[in-house]
Amino acid sequence: MSTLVLRVDGSEQIGYGHAVRCLALAQAWRDQGGSASVVCTCLPPAVRKEFIKEQVQIIDLPKAETATALMLEAFESAEWVVFDSYDLPGATRDLARSRASCVGMIDDFSRSARPVDVDLLIDQNLGAVDTTYASDRIGSLVLGPEFALLRRCFGPPEQLRRSVDTKGLNILVSLGGSRRPEIAKAIVQTIRVLTDLGHQVTAVGPDFGPSETKFNQLPQLLPDFDLAISAAGSTVWELLWAGVPLVVIPIAENQIPIASHLADVGAAELLPSTMANFNTTLQETAIALINNPKERIQMTARSRDLVDGLGAQRVVKTMKALTP
Repeated sequence: MSTLVLRVDGSEQIGYGHAVRCLALAQAWRDQGGSASVVCTCLPPAVRKEFIKEQVQIIDLPKAETATALMLEAFESAEWVVFDSYDLPGATRDLARSRASCVGMIDDFSRSARPVDVDLLIDQNLGAVDTTYASDRIGSLVLGPEFALLRRCFGPPEQLRRSVDTKGLNILVSLGGSRRPEIAKAIVQTIRVLTDLGHQVTAVGPDFGPSETKFNQLPQLLPDFDLAISAAGSTVWELLWAGVPLVVIPIAENQIPIASHLADVGAAELLPSTMANFNTTLQETAIALINNPKERIQMTARSRDLVDGLGAQRVVKTMKALTP
């Protein structure tokens, strides 16, 4: 049985995105009959639970730079070792390179520690191009939202009919799995305004307190939202899959180019949190989209042209083709 080892971490401080997209890759690998392990120092409880449900072995490390015997043993028995971490030192990738058959990496606009020497690099971002990685030693590149790593529950989307209503809309607010209290404060004010206007707002994320929406429930609910205000992290690809009109707010440096490229193709409205009058502009932007159903419908079409939910399967197919 072919074995995949994933080296990834995730938490409220780091964010959930790296861990969630590795979960998606593990699911796609398992669907092709392989086994998988994840090596980590921390995982969000909900993601850890899903890895366990997938019968993925979890190898816990005391520190990010630690190389335990169990981890090295996993590398040696792996067909593929795939890394997803900006901060992990290149020396850890070298340990895998000297032991595993193939080494891969998931990256975002060349954010991970350099130099890079891998057999496969995946960058699912709109705007990622070959020249982004021109100085690296990479066997094969797979680039763009065609390879967006979405979990199994995000299968080929069904046909959607977007609401043309301007009243009583169902609106999602999400800042991902990390805490951003300074941004959340402004968003809470917008939530109050939208609620007062008669819209239903669902807020997801640690800044908004306990949520009734569980980790695996959101994928089923996404197609029902008429609008989303979201950070430009991994949730964006899920929202694009669902065709939800978007206002994106970059909350980390790596999210800035993602949000910018989505705005350039008309799949989202971009609002930098650092802009002057952010609070007022956020409210005005959300209300303008609510009152413009034609633009929301066009956003849905552009979104669904970008992400179809089959990216993880495409990545696994590529990995299998590259395996000696």
